[in-house]
Amino acid sequence: MNEQVGNRQEWIRTLLQCPQCRSVLLSYHDREVRCEECKHYYRLIWNRCVFHDDISVSHVDYNRRSFPLSLRFIEKIKRKGGLALNIGCGAQPENMDFIVDFDYILCPNTDVVGDGHALPLRDGLFNTVLSLNVFEHLKTPDRAVQEIQRVCKPGGLLIIHTAFMQPHHDFSHFFNATREGIREWFTPFFSELACIVSPNFTVEKTVAWMSHDFLNMVRKYCPKATVDRYENMTLRELERVWKDLYSDNAQELYKLIRDIPDEAQGNLALGFEFIGEKKIRKTVG
Repeated sequence: MNEQVGNRQEWIRTLLQCPQCRSVLLSYHDREVRCEECKHYYRLIWNRCVFHDDISVSHVDYNRRSFPLSLRFIEKIKRKGGLALNIGCGAQPENMDFIVDFDYILCPNTDVVGDGHALPLRDGLFNTVLSLNVFEHLKTPDRAVQEIQRVCKPGGLLIIHTAFMQPHHDFSHFFNATREGIREWFTPFFSELACIVSPNFTVEKTVAWMSHDFLNMVRKYCPKATVDRYENMTLRELERVWKDLYSDNAQELYKLIRDIPDEAQGNLALGFEFIGEKKIRKTVG
């Protein structure tokens, strides 16, 4: 097993480049990787290259759990042929010879650790690139799209899953995208073959997830009478609230939950109000 892992890592290293200067002149030492062009150093952890400086990633995460890549995606990759890149692979139960597993964190079967905004991989390597439930966690999605198109071969296949009507679910959850937003990101570089609601994103799951998080919030911050009121409420009652936001019933419901902290409400809020003041730049001299 160790020999197989070692052989896989030798192969993976033939695909890498420095994410800083894009040089392929990398040298490998006991605990670090060095770019011979720009002299930047990267860490080696458990014989895996870690191409970012986040010190919170300092060991192999054996506790993380992820869904294995679904058979329908594996079949698409096989039909396309060649090599695939799985960006944000998570904790895959096993590696496959035709898929490179990439993530920001290090799990036992992660091939390469790095930042999706600056992929440490050579140009035009992959016949398929997939990234599932990652783009909502990227600070600059446009940069990540540029990187994906760089490492994807001409005519290569792209598979993306990303959030639209999902509650805030992680400290690094930055963006939810509409269908139009996804097209804005990708269609400058990829011809659209489909942009659909996939089976894991169907509308009843939206209502279920929102309801779950909302009721848990009410249970945490509100008295039992309020909890009982909301737990026994029907969708029809909620619909009436939306139809007339200024009705007595709507105002009553607002009063029941108005003391829930803003930080907690922010995970499910319809929107946000931002008020700012332009920074004053200090002049020198």
